[in-house]
Amino acid sequence: MIETKSKEDELLFPWIEAQITNFLQEKNLEKKDLLNLGIGDTCHVMPECITHALHESVVKMSKVPTGYGSEQGRVALREKITETVYAEQDFSKDEIFITEGIANSLSLLVGLFKEGSVIGVLSPTYPVYQTLLKVMGMKIVEIPAKNDLSFDPPAEKLDGVILCSPNNPTGIAFSKEQLQKWVNWANDRESLILFDGAYESFIFDRKTPRSIYEIEGAKNACIEMRSFSKSIGFSGLRLGYFTVAKELYYRGENINKKCFTMITAKTNGVSYLIQEAGLAALSKEGLKEINRLSANYMDKTRRLKEHLLLQNQQVEGGIHAPYLFWKIKGCSKEKFMEMLYKHDTITIPGIGFGKDGYLRLSGFLTEEGLNRACKTLVF
Repeated sequence: MIETKSKEDELLFPWIEAQITNFLQEKNLEKKDLLNLGIGDTCHVMPECITHALHESVVKMSKVPTGYGSEQGRVALREKITETVYAEQDFSKDEIFITEGIANSLSLLVGLFKEGSVIGVLSPTYPVYQTLLKVMGMKIVEIPAKNDLSFDPPAEKLDGVILCSPNNPTGIAFSKEQLQKWVNWANDRESLILFDGAYESFIFDRKTPRSIYEIEGAKNACIEMRSFSKSIGFSGLRLGYFTVAKELYYRGENINKKCFTMITAKTNGVSYLIQEAGLAALSKEGLKEINRLSANYMDKTRRLKEHLLLQNQQVEGGIHAPYLFWKIKGCSKEKFMEMLYKHDTITIPGIGFGKDGYLRLSGFLTEEGLNRACKTLVF
């Protein structure tokens, strides 16, 4: 394992946005003119069941005062999550905490650790984890990927670790056997796993767990975070949740009770309108839409990967999430600039995720976007 340097690293996404802004000004172009294989964002309109729920909620608010809701989230939404997402895991509504998404959940949950705690972060993985941990005064230890881009638990004890499965940027999920190793490791060392399941809807292989709670012993060592952003296009609405079993204790404290205290102290809850949209997303029609959209993005990712492989490019991932990790020669930031200035194409440099020599390509594409990508990425 490699301990990160103490100096402040340049923030990846603001750096990318600055380069794009400069490029657009120089070339007198608009962002819509570019091929966007960068940040994984929705490119389809909101499903009708969601817009209908939002409209009905607005009408209701014009007739009936809604007022403050529960800081932990609307009971109806929390119950719906236990009935649909965790139908086989036996959770109650009191173990679900509604938030504005993964970033909001994580910023709350990092507060479970004392300043100076040693937290493990995978490399490569989503760079915002490290940024947040630094802001919160944590010590960060990187856990490097093996050659196949999988991860083994470290030999030593850590206060906590953040896992993301399917992983961003590799698009590869942990197997059941791999997750069992991590859960056993956490239980043996009294460590706490914060599990980011933002991309779980893109897992269609039934052998691969969508939830950490499919693993024996996970309720005693893990907190799972989930989001509606990627699965059904809520990136502009902001809604997510985290799940804490009542039996989870960490350093002598009941974490479910502590999370309730933290969320009531730090928030007045998520917007009533957005939670109503979340209920619609978990309806029978909404779940069909989640499956349809997730399959659509994965199909685009598979076809883009096949296109690159046919040209003898080395490409990893795209198996369990709509991201490809494309191996390149040289510095990934230089390659990013080359793709931008020579091909009008946005990518993400691998160095920002902790692994240089790669670019991350997003499969969040329309059919038109995929066709343009295949015409652009010709070598």
